Amino acid sequence: MRSWVKILCRTSALLFAALALSSCQVGFMSVDSQQSPTKQSLTFSSDPNLIASRVALSLNRSPNIGLTICEKGELVIANAKSMEVPVQENIQVQLSSSNTQGRFYLDSSCSTPITSIAVNKKESRKDFYYKSNGYNYASATNTDTLTPSYATFISKTVSANVVQVT
Repeated sequence: MRSWVKILCRTSALLFAALALSSCQVGFMSVDSQQSPTKQSLTFSSDPNLIASRVALSLNRSPNIGLTICEKGELVIANAKSMEVPVQENIQVQLSSSNTQGRFYLDSSCSTPITSIAVNKKESRKDFYYKSNGYNYASATNTDTLTPSYATFISKTVSANVVQVT
């Protein structure tokens, strides 16, 4: 019995876009003296719409958040068109704030501080909480800018003015 695998790929570039699409055909053939040859093929294409490449933060009360108030936020993993895409493996997204007195938390009571969020395989969103315990004096407009970061993903920040709630 003789067997072989044949792979044929075509690559085409789309004009005016910075992406390339590939489609491949994979075929498996076997030859046996008792059996006639058979061929199975599979065609697929790599689609940039299915690839996670962006990580974004949002705050429920943006553009204003309350001083010393535990504010709910959300981290979203998306593709180049800002459509949600689940990650293909577990990832750890780092979180940072422009305000040295601002902190991220895991829980709604803001009692468990975190510096990153774990996003598990097949997830595309995670909740977090943020609390500013003081004004951001480094900002002329008293604005906290929250930034996510992960590997080569493009980060989308969220900014909010910290205001005194009465």
